[in-house]
Amino acid sequence: MSRFSKLFPSVAAVSLASLALVTLSSTASVAAAPDVFSITTLTTDNAVFVDSDILTGDDDGFVGVTGTKFLTSGDDATVAYDLADMGNAYVTDLTTDQNNWLFSDLKTQTSYVFVNDVVDVALYDITGFQPLDQTGDVAGAVVPLSVPVTVDNQADECTIFASGYGRVAIWDGCAGVIYDIALPSGEVTTLTDVATFADYDLTRPLLYGYSETDNGVSQAGIVEFDGTALHIVAVAYDDAQDFPEGIFRYDVQSASSTPTEILSFAGESVDMYELTVSPATGQWCSHAEGGWAAISPDRSESELAFCASATFVVPAAPPAAPVAPALAATGVDSAPYLAVGGLVLLLGFGLLIGARRRRTA
Repeated sequence: MSRFSKLFPSVAAVSLASLALVTLSSTASVAAAPDVFSITTLTTDNAVFVDSDILTGDDDGFVGVTGTKFLTSGDDATVAYDLADMGNAYVTDLTTDQNNWLFSDLKTQTSYVFVNDVVDVALYDITGFQPLDQTGDVAGAVVPLSVPVTVDNQADECTIFASGYGRVAIWDGCAGVIYDIALPSGEVTTLTDVATFADYDLTRPLLYGYSETDNGVSQAGIVEFDGTALHIVAVAYDDAQDFPEGIFRYDVQSASSTPTEILSFAGESVDMYELTVSPATGQWCSHAEGGWAAISPDRSESELAFCASATFVVPAAPPAAPVAPALAATGVDSAPYLAVGGLVLLLGFGLLIGARRRRTA
C-alpha cells in the first residue's frame, strides 16, 4: 500500500472537518448577470405636476431622478421636486452648462453629470462623470471613463443620452454607434453597426432631430436591456403634423425593426424632448413646454414639469442570505459548535502528524 493510500483516511477526515467548518461559517455567492430592464407602460394616470418656469426659466438641459427627487432643468436653474407630489422645490447648485449633461442610474436612483473637454462647437470628448447627492447638488469625485467618448453634433443633432438600470448609453445616431457605459464603474463598451437616425427616415415615427440643449445633444431617453440587446426609448416625431406624436421603443441593434409605440400623444401637440423614469416609485417624469392637456387640462403651465404612473420589468429581489438553524428556543447559539469544529480540525492535524512520526520511527 502506498504512503498516499495510508495517509488518505486521515487526510479525508481533516478535509471533512474543514468542510463542516466552512459550511457553518460562510455563505456562497456568485457574480451578478447584467440586469434585464424594460418599460412596460407609460401612462398619464396619477399625474403630479407643477409650473417650473418661475424657478427653472425656459426649458434647457435634461432631467433625472435622484433619491425621492425629480430633477428638471432650464435656462436659469436645475430644480429638484419631490416625486410624490412635486412639492419641496429645491434649487440645486448645477450650472446651466452642467444640466446639459445630466443622466441617472435607474437602479440606484443616483444622478450624474458628464464631464468633458470642449473640442469645438458641438464637438466634445466626454472623459468621466460626477455624482449628485440626494438633493441634486454636485457631490463626490469624478469617475473617469475607461475610454473617452466623442460626441459630435456639428452637422446633425442626433445624439441621445439614455439612462438605464446600472448603465447609461450614448447613442450616436449619426455614426450608428452606441457607447454602453457601466455604472458606477465607468467601463465603456462600444457597439458598432447599430441603427442611425437615417435608418428610420423612410418610416414613421421619426426620431427627434433637434435640440433644446446648448451642447447639441438631441434628446434624453431610456436604454433597456432584454438580456441580449439594447433598446432605446425616446420621443418620436410626426413629420406630417410637425410635432412629437408619442414615445416609442427603437430596436437599435436591429435597424429593420418597426418602432413600438409605448405612449401616444393622441394628436395633441406636446413639446417634449426628454424623459426619465423611477422604477423605485413606479413613475415616469418629463417636461412639456406650454403644458399637456392629458396631464393638466387647462394647459396653463408655460413650463410643465410632471410625473405619472408607469410599470417596468426589473430584476427580482435577491433571495435572503442563508441563516443558521434557529436555536433560540433552547438558549443555544451556533458559536460553540464553530469552536468545536475548530478543535476537531486541530485534532485531525495532530493525529495525522502523530501517525507519520510513528511510521518513521
